[in-house]
Amino acid sequence: MGIYTFKEWLSFEDAAAWLSDATGESYDENSILRLALKGRVPVHYWPTDDAQIVLYRVEHDLASVNPVVEAFVRLDLSGCEPICLVDGPVPIRNFGIFFPSSQNNKAPGMVGLSAYPEEESGEYGCYRLGEDDRPQSIIEGRFEVLIHLSDLQQLRAGLPMPRARQPHDLIMGYANIDGVMESFPLARSTAEWSDYPDSDLPLPQLVGDPESKTEPLLRVLGLAAHLIADLGKQLDAHEQIESSKRRYMKGVDPNISRISQALADVASGIRLEGHNFKGAGFSKLLTKALRELE
Repeated sequence: MGIYTFKEWLSFEDAAAWLSDATGESYDENSILRLALKGRVPVHYWPTDDAQIVLYRVEHDLASVNPVVEAFVRLDLSGCEPICLVDGPVPIRNFGIFFPSSQNNKAPGMVGLSAYPEEESGEYGCYRLGEDDRPQSIIEGRFEVLIHLSDLQQLRAGLPMPRARQPHDLIMGYANIDGVMESFPLARSTAEWSDYPDSDLPLPQLVGDPESKTEPLLRVLGLAAHLIADLGKQLDAHEQIESSKRRYMKGVDPNISRISQALADVASGIRLEGHNFKGAGFSKLLTKALRELE
């Protein structure tokens, strides 16, 4: 089975292997890079360090200059307005400009990703979320450039001379979190993606004494439970309606069932499910962690 098996989002290495197997021809990462630089296959940006990507309305330092944000641009940070979070991989509309910029992080200014949301006026760009909600260069942290499987399939259908294609856009919408009545604005790629890229983390392997390795982590988690309980107690002190209290404390101890349910609700809202980190899984883990503090 190939390195791309069961993946919806493929790296250039994955894409080269997929295309080689699908056509019987030989492709490598440089082949895919050339196709992307020529605009023959759409590509996306994905942070691999858990950074939040935000769509901003941007202002330049010099009003007479209107550069492409994939180049190094000097922004007027005080005039940049955050619009909404971007969910999932972000379309790279000008990869031919972005790629050389990403290879040089010493130039002045910041690199972003161009965006043209519908029914919006002004200039927009996607940046990492920095301090005080201000934009941070998209190349500041770790990231990957990925290709969606459906785009790779269209590329194959157009061989041997695939035509240039329009990059994907961002579409604006709203998202809801389970248990919360309000919705919040969210942008996402027009690519018909269904899941986030694989993290490619190694499968867990138990070597030696697993308890000795997990004990420090459990103690940290136990301390976190106490902190959550204490913060909940402080918030409850300000509630005027008894039914609105969170009750994260049970006497002088953390209320494990309430904390675990709250964590499970948050996990569900951000699609972090599995690995026993839901409901009873949280409760059992917290109970074990608190015992390490006794």
